[in-house]
Parts: sequence; structure tokens; C-alpha cells
Amino acid sequence: MTETHSATQQEHLFQQGAYLELIELLKDVAERTARQQTLLGLAYFRLGRMQDSRPLLAAALKAREPEAMVEWGNFLRAQGRFAEAQRYLSDLLPELSGELAFRALRWLGVCEHKLGLPGALEHIEAARNGYLRLGDVEMAARTEFNLAVSYALNGHARQAMTLLQSALPILEQQPNPYVALSALAALSDVQLELQLYQEAVPVLAKVAARAEALGSVYTQVRTSIQTAQLHLVCGQEALFLEHIQRALTLNQVAHDSSMDEFALSYLADSHSRHGDHRQAADILLRMHSLGSVQAPSLLVQLMEAMLARRRGDLVGALRQVITVQEAAADQNHALLGARAGLQRLFVLYLMRDVTQVRALLPEALHAVMRFGTAQAPLDMRHDLPELADLFVFAAEDPMSAPLVASLLAVERGSAAVQPPAPVSQLELLVLDQQTALKDGVPLAFGSKVAVAMLLYMAMVPGATPQHLVEACFPGDPPRVAQLRLRRVLEDIERVAGPLVVLSGPYDDVTYQVSTRVVVSSDLQQLRLLFANNDVRYRGVVLPRLDALPWVAALRSEVQASVRKILNGLLPAALQHRDAMRVMQLCEQGLLYFPGDRALSEASKTAALTVSEAAMEQPLRFTFDSTRT
Repeated sequence: MTETHSATQQEHLFQQGAYLELIELLKDVAERTARQQTLLGLAYFRLGRMQDSRPLLAAALKAREPEAMVEWGNFLRAQGRFAEAQRYLSDLLPELSGELAFRALRWLGVCEHKLGLPGALEHIEAARNGYLRLGDVEMAARTEFNLAVSYALNGHARQAMTLLQSALPILEQQPNPYVALSALAALSDVQLELQLYQEAVPVLAKVAARAEALGSVYTQVRTSIQTAQLHLVCGQEALFLEHIQRALTLNQVAHDSSMDEFALSYLADSHSRHGDHRQAADILLRMHSLGSVQAPSLLVQLMEAMLARRRGDLVGALRQVITVQEAAADQNHALLGARAGLQRLFVLYLMRDVTQVRALLPEALHAVMRFGTAQAPLDMRHDLPELADLFVFAAEDPMSAPLVASLLAVERGSAAVQPPAPVSQLELLVLDQQTALKDGVPLAFGSKVAVAMLLYMAMVPGATPQHLVEACFPGDPPRVAQLRLRRVLEDIERVAGPLVVLSGPYDDVTYQVSTRVVVSSDLQQLRLLFANNDVRYRGVVLPRLDALPWVAALRSEVQASVRKILNGLLPAALQHRDAMRVMQLCEQGLLYFPGDRALSEASKTAALTVSEAAMEQPLRFTFDSTRT
């Protein structure tokens, strides 16, 4: 095989995701080129074998191999060294152009988002748009997953799920199986952050199975940790311990120090929460003794502070947690800073320093709420039940009460604060109008079918996108209908907030009105009136939407109810020679059935009888709405 053909083969194997085959081809090459060092290093990196990857990428970086220079920033990011990666990529970006520039922008944005820095979403969006200009649909779709995770963590659930739905089918078709694996892993990230725990379970299982089949140990470790987190926040302690131990076992192959540290911190915290402080301290000593952990990180220091507080050393805990909070601010580590801020408040609360607690409460709660996820980001969600007493105190503070209610909206656990969940009232007025009121305030939708779509989702919970398209845009071509559906849903969220929620697996999503929204409609009230034989006319259902079959069906249902009521009431009124009652019923019936001859004639006869104040002839009537 010639050198040119060998290089071509190596590039082809890398692009196809045949990392194990590429490793076999290159690992025994005596003198590798900078490009070969890059390919081999990235193959190990993609498989999560960080220890094998690092020296190869470092050697290629020293030789200034272009792709290695960009991927070194990604390598730092993958190890959790977000601030270092952010500085490195920012300095490198002016030297780059083309695809490598867009790749650097992508990872820069991800790091900035982790650090809570401004411009993160803009950088990821710029990377996606750059790939689209290059015509690289695959990389644009991969970048959309980073964007989706960022959107989800900023409270934009709909945008996140929309991006995921559009990107995943594209990535599933790519020849490189690791691409779809990363995409599915990102999907589980979003589901966990949005507390879609039931939906996340099968996705995590699928990611774990694929990662094992592909030999991606890093993804296996990461997925085991995520599964452990899921079981922990759901109160399933035994399953949590099982999966966190599995992560530690798998990481003996991956040798990823950040994963070791993260998993061990969870394990130490679990033992400490259950009063086994000796075991927790032993785990912290194990973290210190790890060759891969050169110095105590902020996470380790935070765990030491929490353990000290649980042992009763409040002074030592306060000193340590303040150190962590200040260092996190210096390093732009927003998540650890927010965790440390809450822990600091809790120690002060236990020390009964009420003045300090009141002074620090608003900013500490804001630091958590800035992430935009109810019940806080996943990585700190398990902290909240232990802080229940602090939250009870905060709920009595006028400045902090709204933040506490929002933060704990979906709190779990026996020790959790359970403030009343915020509930909105949505009233849909669909008789002779299309109006929606949220908590009594009219909603100014731009779409003509927004109110109708909300009514449909309230009537048909779990409607699929196809159901909504067929219901609201039956005559439109599929692409046009999908676009119109997206615009209506965006209009609803823009005007009314998160009324509509997604559920179900990524390939079979459904829509429904949020369980935190109580929906009522004048159509429901009309049905109650019918149950009491009240046929007073309230108007046509959803006017100006005559072309929608389900609207026509609702109107037919209303008419059928009126017909049934009239066929019961009119004969009784006639039998009792109650001409006034007959006239009133016929007048209301004619509003539902304009031009009906039987109703019209009966109404005239009754009116004449009333006017003459006598009934010379018995009235006879059988209502048949088919007569005109």
C-alpha cells in the first residue's frame, strides 16, 4: 500500500467512526506524522480513553497540527476544565478559518455556557450557521444538539425540543455511529434537565447499550452517572448506588479524572447524608490519593465543607464554603458557585445568623434561577431536600418567596419543602369568538388558530404533531403545515408562556396542556347547561374555522344536543298548552337551526296563541332538524 493510499485509508476510517480499526492501524507505527498523531489521539478521545489520548494530542499540538489545535480545547472541555478551555479557544479563534473556526466556536460557546458567560448561545448559533453555509448538514445538526442543551438550561424548553426533533433523524442516518450516539446522549441531557424522567429512562438505556457495543467507555461512564443521578432525585437510593459504582468501575478503563471526582463526590455525599461520616471521609481521602487528581478541586472542597457541616463543625464549614464560593466566582464556575452559595446560607441559618441570611438570600436564589430550570440544574438538584428548613425560612421573606416557590416547583423527597405549586387558570372562550384568558388577562395571539389549537390539546391530551397538523391545517402540504404548526406553538409560548408541554420519547413526541394549568371553556359550560335542559343560544363554536373537520364535528354535537332537548321539552310544553314556553323554545331552536320550517311554524302559532290569550286548537309538534 502506498503512503498516499495509507493516509487516505486512515482519513476514511476516522470519518466513518472506525476508531478501533484506526487504532490498530496506527498504534504500532514507529514514527508517526503530526496528522497521524492527531488521528490516533482523536480516536482514543472519541472512545473516552483520555489517558491514551492526551500525549498524542499534546504532541500534535506542539507540531501545530490544525485539527489538534482545535480539539485540544475540546479535550480540556471534556475533562471539565471549562475556564481553561474557554481561554484557550478564545485566544486560538483569530487564527482559524473555515470548518475549524466553526468547530472552535461551537466548543467555545459550550464552555461559555457552562461558565455562565454572556455570548454562549450566540457563538453556538454562529457555528451552526457557518456549517449550514458550508452545506455540512451533519455538523449543523450536531451543533444543534449543543444549542438544544443550552436552550434547555436557559429555560427555553420548546426551542430545545424542536432542535432535537429536527436534528436527530439526520444524525441517525450518518455512517459514523458515534455521531448518533453523541446526539442521543445530548437528548438525555435535555430530558433530565427538563425533569422528563420517564422519557429519559429508555433513552439512557439505549445510549448505554450503543456505547457498550461501540466500545465508547467514556459515554458508558457518563451515562451510568446520569442514570445514578436520575435514581437519586427520584428517591431510589439502591439503584443510585448500583449505577454510581458501575460508573467508577467503568472509569478504571477510561481513566477520566473528572468522572472519578464527580462520581466519588456523589458517593461521599450519599454516605454523609445517611450519617456514615467515616465512610464519606474515606472516599474523600481516596479522591485525594488518586494519581489523576493532583490537587483538591473546588468540587472536593465543597464536599469537605458539606461533610464538616453535617459533623457539626459549622465554623469550619462556613470558612470552607466561602472559600469555594469566592474561587468559583474567580474561575467563572457558575454552577459550583450557586451550590456553594446555598450551602453558605444553610450554614448561616444553622448558626442562627438571621441578618446575614436575609442579606444573602436574594442573590443566592437568583444565582440558581439564572440557569432557567425549575428545581435547579440536575447537578445540584439532589442538594435541595436537605435545605428544606432554609427554604421554609426564605418563603417567609417577601423578596425571596417568589423565587423559592419557583425553585421548588417540582421538589421531591420526604424532607422537601412543598409550597403550593403555581397554577395558572386558562379560560378558552370559543362560542361566537376565539378568545383566551390567562388568570383573567386576555391573550393577544397573532395566530388565527392558536385558541382552537389549545382547545384541541385540552380535549385530546397527548396529541401528536401529526394530529395537530391534520386538525388545524388539513389542506396544507406537509412541509407548510409543519412550519405553520411550529409558528403557532411559538406564538402560544411567546404570548402565554409554557402552556404547552412535550412528552414521550424523542421519536414519538406528544403535546398537551401543562398539568400546572387549569383549563376551562365556555364550551364545557354549555354542555353543563344542556345537562340542565338549558338551550339558550350562546353562539357558534369557533367562528371562521368552518373548514376544520373537528370543529364541524363539535358544532354537530352541539346541534344534536339541542335537538334532543327540544324533542323532549316541546311536546311537554304543548301538552300543557304552555304557548309562551313553546314560543321561547322555538326562538332558541331557530338560532341553532335557522330557517327550520317546523320550528318557525310552531313559533308563529304559539305567538298567535299568546297574543290572543287563548288556545283554540291543541298544538302538535315533532322537531326534525332535517326539514327546512
